[in-house]
Amino acid sequence: MNELCPQGGANDMELARTKERGISRMLTIDLNDVEKELHIR
Repeated sequence: MNELCPQGGANDMELARTKERGISRMLTIDLNDVEKELHIR
């Protein structure tokens, strides 16, 4: 990160949070699909 440009660091943090949220959402959807599969069988 560039200490002379704090806004860039803030954007990196925001991007990281967005990625984390996206990954969490994908994992949750995957778990829901697995549960549905198990209930069907």
